[in-house]
Amino acid sequence: SNTLGSITRIRSPIEYPYIIIGIWTFVPIMLLASFYYHDRTSGQKYYTQNGTIRKATFKERTPTWRSIFSPKTCGQGSSLFGVGIIILLCLYYFTLSFKMKPFYEFIMVYATEKIGMSKAQAAVMMVVGRVVIIVSGTIWGTLTRFFPIQVLLFIKIFTELAIVIYFNYVDIYTSGQLYGFIVAISMFGATNWAAGITWGLRYLEFSSLVYTFIELSGACGGILSTWVTGYVLEYGGHEAMLRLQLGGNVLLCIVLMVMQVVGSCKGEKFKNTEAGETQVNDPQKRSALKVENA
Repeated sequence: SNTLGSITRIRSPIEYPYIIIGIWTFVPIMLLASFYYHDRTSGQKYYTQNGTIRKATFKERTPTWRSIFSPKTCGQGSSLFGVGIIILLCLYYFTLSFKMKPFYEFIMVYATEKIGMSKAQAAVMMVVGRVVIIVSGTIWGTLTRFFPIQVLLFIKIFTELAIVIYFNYVDIYTSGQLYGFIVAISMFGATNWAAGITWGLRYLEFSSLVYTFIELSGACGGILSTWVTGYVLEYGGHEAMLRLQLGGNVLLCIVLMVMQVVGSCKGEKFKNTEAGETQVNDPQKRSALKVENA
């Protein structure tokens, strides 16, 4: 005889917590926008990197809504450059969040189901990974004092890609291999979020609106990655999760290379500012500028 089992359906009102979180996020964004528009720092002086006061660098008036939303304001006077860098930064954080999710949120499933570790052992392994991230973040932060952020970012991103390629080739079957994977990824993946901001500050005048776009891009990448990783785990198996991780790292490397090419077209804002000040302060170049403007 055939016995049909009862099917239990569970309705989960998942939209309610998302709505609450959305409202909770929207309110402070509006408050920050009002504070940004009604600027309280009008009249304050700006300083260069060496601490000297530049002339004619006082905030004269409250920024207009057009200037707030104009990419020309933050793109060194070029709307095209501003739009390009902002889009690339959003792609960077979208891809960064996308490739981070399989590692940080689903590695426990890999450890317990694929390797056969207990939940306690897997939890200890994740704690070790977090400790490595903290220590590595301190080291990478110190190295920024001696090396350009562009060089460090390339080293971190491409070394992480090499690590993921290696572990995709040999596959991970033992807890020792998984520990090695987690420690290596944590070491070179640490501070990639902060490094992207530091890179962007070399080329853009960041505003709260730019930060908002970055956070939204990262959130969208994380949401998509959570769905895709769950789908891959269910229908492709644990090995497919490593392939997904590899795809995310490859995309991140491509985005980083395009970012650097576009950024190099205009140059760093600090160097351009210093070059402009030198040109204005040089009597011969100043007289040449007067002749050109005449």
